[in-house]
Amino acid sequence: MELQQPAATNKEKRHFDLDKVAPYIAVAPFYILFLIFGLFPVVFSAYLAVSKWDGLGQIQYLGMDNFSRLITDMDFWLSLKNTLIIWAIGTIPMLFMALVLAFCLNLKFIKHKEFLKSVLFLPNITSVVAISILFGLIFSNFNGLANGLLGVFGLKPIKWLTEPGWVRVVIASVNIWQYTGYNMIIYLTGIIRIPGDLYEAARMMVLAIHKFSGTSQFRNSNPSFYLR
Repeated sequence: MELQQPAATNKEKRHFDLDKVAPYIAVAPFYILFLIFGLFPVVFSAYLAVSKWDGLGQIQYLGMDNFSRLITDMDFWLSLKNTLIIWAIGTIPMLFMALVLAFCLNLKFIKHKEFLKSVLFLPNITSVVAISILFGLIFSNFNGLANGLLGVFGLKPIKWLTEPGWVRVVIASVNIWQYTGYNMIIYLTGIIRIPGDLYEAARMMVLAIHKFSGTSQFRNSNPSFYLR
């Protein structure tokens, strides 16, 4: 005779339901914070872009009038020009330097790699206030370190913080100093994860090219010799 299983008690049912709901409760704070501080500001900013509001009174819908006025505003085009220039002189050299540093840190004979990575990454977590004070002292128009070095070589001081062209250089320098280490870590992680088969293929290709050229075998033709 087959025995019937006793019906689940209310306590067991509640426990089962809690197990199903618990994962959603665990991730709920993230989505709540994202909706409040992430999605809502974006949606509200998009609405304000087509509206007129002084921050206190009633919001007045304007349609595309704000964008029409923006296109004819010369300050907008000047700010766009400055942004593109700062991006070009700040981002491209920064990515190149980060790639070079990542390659150097991946070399076998480099010691204290963890310490060097920490030092290079430190500017990325430095306070914005501290960075502003530091570069303000370096590029001060009167007695800054940069003008002091120019004076050593007999060059005239530069108004780093008042001339538009040099202000772009200063801002780009801050960007390079702060984010080179961050991008270096990303590049280094990618380099470390390169499979050894690719290094072996590169070694064979170098040997094949060298043999085809008819020259003598050169020293340390294996690229993986230098890499960790």
